[in-house]
Amino acid sequence: MENNKKACKNVFICLLIIIVLIAGFLGIKAYQKYEMKQRISTFSFKIQDVSISNENINIYMNDINGYDDLKTTISTVNEMIRKNNNKDQIDADQVRYFVNNNSYKCDEWNNIFKIGEKYSYSKYDFLLDEFKINKYDYAEYIKYLNDSQLSSLIAFKNEDNKKNELDYQVAIACLDRDDNISLEIFNKISGYKDSTQKIQELNEIHKFDGFWRGTGTTTSSTGYTREISHTWIINGKYAYNTYSDEKVKNGYTKYYAERNGNQIFIRTIYDNGNIATYDEFVFNIINDSTITYDFIPLISYTGKMTLNKESNSVELPNTTVIKEPSIGMTKSEVENSTWGKPNKVNKTTTKYGVHEQWVYSGNKYIYFDDGVVTGIQDY
Repeated sequence: MENNKKACKNVFICLLIIIVLIAGFLGIKAYQKYEMKQRISTFSFKIQDVSISNENINIYMNDINGYDDLKTTISTVNEMIRKNNNKDQIDADQVRYFVNNNSYKCDEWNNIFKIGEKYSYSKYDFLLDEFKINKYDYAEYIKYLNDSQLSSLIAFKNEDNKKNELDYQVAIACLDRDDNISLEIFNKISGYKDSTQKIQELNEIHKFDGFWRGTGTTTSSTGYTREISHTWIINGKYAYNTYSDEKVKNGYTKYYAERNGNQIFIRTIYDNGNIATYDEFVFNIINDSTITYDFIPLISYTGKMTLNKESNSVELPNTTVIKEPSIGMTKSEVENSTWGKPNKVNKTTTKYGVHEQWVYSGNKYIYFDDGVVTGIQDY
C-alpha cells in the first residue's frame, strides 16, 4: 500500500512538472508573439517620421529581426521606403535583410524583388552587389533566373568561381528563351562545369541555321498546277516562314522546330505560347544545303517544296504593316497603302485647284484635292 502511494505521488509530481513546462512554453510563445507585434507597431510608428535617413533604415529593420509574418514585414518596409524622404529607392541592405531573415522562404523571393523593382532595386542589382560586379554583360537576362537558381547563387561560397557560376546559371536560364545567348555564354566559360557538353549540344541544334529559299509545284484535285515559293529562316529551336502580302511587308510566322535525326518537325506556336502537338511541316534534310518537305496549303492541294540554303544569316526582317488609305494621305502614301496604284485616274482642273478620282476594282474610289486625300468610297 505504501509503495502504491509513493508511485501515485511520483506520477502526480511528473504530471505537474509537465503541465508547468507546457504552460511555461506556451506563455513564452505568447509573449514572443506579443513582443513581435509590439516591434512592428513601434517600427511602423518610427517610419511615420519622413525625415528618416537611409543610415537608420537598417537600425529600424533590426527592430523587427525574427518577425515571422513576412507579409506584414514586406508591407511595413514598403511603407517605410515610400515615406523615406519620398525617395523611391531601395538599397542592397534592405533586400539582403529579407534574404538573410530566418523566416524567409525561397518561394517568397518574387514578392521581395517586386518591392525591389518598384523602387529601382532588382535581382540584377542584388546579385551584382553580392558578387561585387560593377557591370554585367548579360544583365537583362538575370530576370530569367528562378528562385532555385537564386538560392544556389547566394549560397555559392567559392569566391574564385563566383562570376563563372553566375554566367553558368544565366546561360541555363536562357536555354528555353534565347539559346543563342546561352551558347555565347557557354563559349566564354567553356572549361566550367559541363559547358563544353552544352556547347556541343547547342551547335548540333543550330547546325542548319540560316536563310533558306525554295520553289515547288502544287496540284489541285482537279489537276490545276501552280508554281509557289517559300522562304524560311531557321534558328535553332525556331523556324520563321517569311512572306509579304497586301497588308504586310517582310512579315513572318514563327514556328517551333524540333530536330530528330535527318528530320525537322515544324509545329505551330499558339498565341498563349503553347506548342501544337501536330506537325505543320516535316523538313527532310537531304544535306547541309538542301531541305525538302511536302506542301499542303489546302486539303485539295498537294505538292513538294525544295529549299536551298542561301546564307547563314538568322536575322529577322523588319516587318512593315501596310496602312489602309486614309484622309490626309498623299498620292505616294496611297500607292504604298493596301489599295496600291489605281486602275484608272479621272482628273479635273478648275480655278479652285486640281481634283482627282482614283478608280479601283470592286467599286472603290479615292478622291484628291491638290494631291491630298479628301474622300474615300468603298462599296
